[in-house]
Formats: sequence, structure tokens, C-alpha cells
Amino acid sequence: MLAKSWVVRMNFQRQQKTKLQTPAFAKDFKCIGGDCKLTCCSGWQVVIDKKTFRQYQADPDLSKNVTKKLGSISRSGETFGSLKSKPCGACAMLTEEGLCSVQIKLGEPALSKTCNTFPRSIFKYSNVEVKSYTPSCPEVARLVIASDKAMVLEEAALASGDGLKMHEFRKGQFSEVGLNLFSAIYNFIQTSEMLLWKKIICSSSLIKAFRTGRELTRAEYSAVLFQKQLEVEKLSLDYDTSIIQSEVLTPLIIHESFADRNNKPFFQLLLGCMHSLNFSEGASEKLDTIVKNFVLRREAVFKPSTLSDEKIWTNLFLSMLLWNMSKFSTNKENVEKTLDNITLWLSLVRFIYISTVDPEAEDAAGYLAYVTAVITRKTQHSVTLLKPTLKTLKEKYGDECALTALLVA
Repeated sequence: MLAKSWVVRMNFQRQQKTKLQTPAFAKDFKCIGGDCKLTCCSGWQVVIDKKTFRQYQADPDLSKNVTKKLGSISRSGETFGSLKSKPCGACAMLTEEGLCSVQIKLGEPALSKTCNTFPRSIFKYSNVEVKSYTPSCPEVARLVIASDKAMVLEEAALASGDGLKMHEFRKGQFSEVGLNLFSAIYNFIQTSEMLLWKKIICSSSLIKAFRTGRELTRAEYSAVLFQKQLEVEKLSLDYDTSIIQSEVLTPLIIHESFADRNNKPFFQLLLGCMHSLNFSEGASEKLDTIVKNFVLRREAVFKPSTLSDEKIWTNLFLSMLLWNMSKFSTNKENVEKTLDNITLWLSLVRFIYISTVDPEAEDAAGYLAYVTAVITRKTQHSVTLLKPTLKTLKEKYGDECALTALLVA
């Protein structure tokens, strides 16, 4: 009975005709166009479906800007090809005037599903429909951190005339076991009053049990989480996690600052981070200095600000969890990897934000939204970016789930 004090049902409908679930902030979202500090036409690979690929390929001017190369993405009808990028990282379809060649030549209806729906994504199953929003859009990230209730899931009507070319990402039924697990974790992270890193440890433990034990109902998953909460609630850290944070994230930042200079927003963030913490390519010899500088910025700049509020970081975590909801309907190993990657992604956002934020800036929230969007876009575009870091955690500390969770402390 005690578990009911923090467990809130997501109210997913299991009938054939489902109700669309979407985060509360969605009703306030709209593209801010030219006021956006991070255009959605640059910095990543835009995947296009077969119909769109062939439509562009049939046009003499547009055909030179499409390719069948997809990197590590599997080819299918929905991911048949991609748009090429310019050396600067911008979409090859973008003109020098900042306009879209596709819209100029063929009109807005010819936009790919990716371009048409970004930053929204609809996961549609016979028993659940969810519209999620990626924080790789600065306006989405801004709305996510603007309100405590931003990530509360609400029912919403899917307007037939909203013009969206919905991706039918999944057909059939969402795995009942996966849905139960996702619901239990999402509600727990959203409603529990524990610190975020403790909630992640609880969730990681539940996923491990999910991998090795019998399949549980939603109520049973919630009960396991509640019991784990009692165990973790009094847990305290007898060391400063800044050492682990700096040791694990510094090599990633150094490597990427030398490896990817075409992605200017990401590259500039990394340079700013390196400058403020006083580390360079040989930074392993100066780890104590890096840790000291990071702690100083965290204590003097970050913690006194309103942006250190746990709810802000919890909402950011939930935004990525919802965006990756479909992973819970696949194999069990993917569920564990998803939680690890989201945690490490959030750790990287926090580390770089703390290391580069200007204490005198008037719009610190806007800057956090920008940093979140840049890092999200980079990690979504480079799906293997965080793998070496997770491997380091596992090899050096044994349990990468728990240690990764401590990175957000």
C-alpha cells in the first residue's frame, strides 16, 4: 500500500482505439524559426524514407544531395537513404540564404517525414500511442526545464489536419512486459522525492532483475522499485564524484575536440570546456587541476543557481526516456543500454554546462537548453559516441550502471 504514495498510473489505454499520450509542455511548443540558436538543418544526419528518396532522386538539382549511406542505421522503407551534409555540417539542401531547396522547388508537402515532424516523434502501436519530443531542439529543452510538470503525461487528440507526416514506427502491440517496465520506471523517476542518481540506481536494479528474473506485472515492478527505494534512500556518498566525472568525461571531451571540428556548436562547447577547466590533450597528468576547477565552478556558479534544482534534471532525463520508449518493446539488453546511455548523456550535459556557463549571463536557462540540444544532437547522430566511456566504467569500476548513475550526483 505504501508504494501507492508515489506510483501514478500512466493511464495507457489498451483498447484498439488508444488515446495519444504526450508530455504536458507539448501544448506550448511551436517552432521559433529564425530566433532559434541551433538550426535543425545542421549537425546531424537526416534519414529519409523510400518514397521521399525516389522523389528527390528524380529531380536533377536535388538528386546530388541524397545518398543511400546511413552509417550504422539499418536500411528499411522508413530509413532508405539520407541527405548529404556540407563540410560545415549543414544539410546539403540548405541554400546560402538559409532556405530549404526542397521547399523552394517542390513545396512543403515534399519535405521528408524527418524534416516535417521534427522535433516530434510518434510511437504508434495497437495498445499505446505516444508523441514524444527530442531535446535536440533548444525550444523543446527550454520547455522541458521551464516547469516542474513539463513531463507529466497527458491525453491529447491527434489532429488529422495538423499536417504531420507521422512515422508509423511500430505496428502491432507494444510488449506488455516492456510497457509495464517502462511505466513503473517512468512514474517512479517522475514522482519519487529521492535524488535523481538514487532513482537511477533503483531503476538500474529493476532492469537487471527484469533481465534475469521472471516477467512481472506493472504492480509487481512498482513494488520492487518501492522496496529498492527503501534500501537506497539512506545511501550516501563518502567521496566526491567529481573525480569520477572528470576522469571519465575528460578523455571523451579531448578526443572529440580533435576529432570533430566540422560540428561547430559542439566543437565550440568542447573548446570552452577545455579552456575553463584548464586541460589539454595531455590532461591525464593534470586530473587534480581539472577536478579542482570543476568543483570550484560547480560550487560557486552552479549550485547557487535555480538550475541546480533536481526537478530540472529529472525532467531532462524523462524527456530522453520517453523519446527512447520504443526500446522497451525490444530485447532486454537494449533496455539496460538505453538507461546507461541516457544517464551518461545527462552527465555530459551537466559537466559541459557547469564547465562553460557564464555566471553573469542573463539567460542561464536558455544556455542550458542550448547545451542540451547540442549534446543531444551529437549523441543521437553519433550513436557509438558514448560506448568507449561506458566500457571504461565497466572495466575500471565493475558495475557501470551504478557508477554511471553517480555521475549525475
